[in-house]
Amino acid sequence: MNLLLPWQAPDLAAWEARPVATGISRGAPPSAARDAYRRVIARERPGPPEENGPYAGVARAIAGYRVFPDWLIAPVLRRAPVRPGDTVGIFFRPLRLFFAARVSEVIDAPFLAGFTYQTLQGHPEYGEETFAVEKDPQSGNITASLESWSLPGLPLTRLATPLVRWLQRFASEQALRNLERYAGCAAASGPSSE
Repeated sequence: MNLLLPWQAPDLAAWEARPVATGISRGAPPSAARDAYRRVIARERPGPPEENGPYAGVARAIAGYRVFPDWLIAPVLRRAPVRPGDTVGIFFRPLRLFFAARVSEVIDAPFLAGFTYQTLQGHPEYGEETFAVEKDPQSGNITASLESWSLPGLPLTRLATPLVRWLQRFASEQALRNLERYAGCAAASGPSSE
């Protein structure tokens, strides 16, 4: 984790050389905190996703790691959409902290899109998170989801576990609200969803 001074910009290069935190590939240990957030954020006509509808707007936002509101977390990427093996920089604006994770999987199915990343060594948390959007072809409901498991990754985050857990829950709620805004923007500029 890097604390950036006001004149410093996030530097992804140093993080790209770091490996994924040791042991993440084994999955979540029993002591890990687990979170799962799902919210219906929009609706389209039943059937496949509409070309410029809410599902497509949210899928694009997730693929570009515009999951969180920019005032909270600014993404630092080499490219968008992200691909497996890409390093995703996370600039936590309120505290000017910068850390990163590595994309382990991209989900691109007819009614489901998103990606999973795993934290790198030096990230304040040790774990994995998946960001996704799904369309129910029968109802037309568009659901955003965030699923994760984590443990403190640094001594400082271990000491501040209650605060860190509050921040994680707060950030997840803000992410769902942000993705709902992307669904609304797409619906307003795309075909009618009635």
